[in-house]
Amino acid sequence: MSRAARGCLFRVGILPPKGTITADDPCLRTGEPAPDPFLLRVATESLGYCASRCLVFKDSPSGIKAGVAAGAIVVAVCTSHSRGQIEECGAHFVVENLEDVRCEEIKT
Repeated sequence: MSRAARGCLFRVGILPPKGTITADDPCLRTGEPAPDPFLLRVATESLGYCASRCLVFKDSPSGIKAGVAAGAIVVAVCTSHSRGQIEECGAHFVVENLEDVRCEEIKT
């Protein structure tokens, strides 16, 4: 994560997560819509979960496709693209925004 992004998170009181990746990460061979960003850091290396146990929130067609290709559960959010632009990208769920979304960890 870039210093600027980390600084922005700290300023608003958010502790940056351990597993982060940005488009300019040198370990990333290909970006979205390839699944590499999710498989490389978030699912396998940083968090230690298989991708199928991860929940991905994305608002762009390429990001949605990347999450689906990684095997994650994908929630498409209609904040930067219209529903029509993202609903055919393969997401498991499509929501208008995150206001009413609630997530709970399921321990198995």
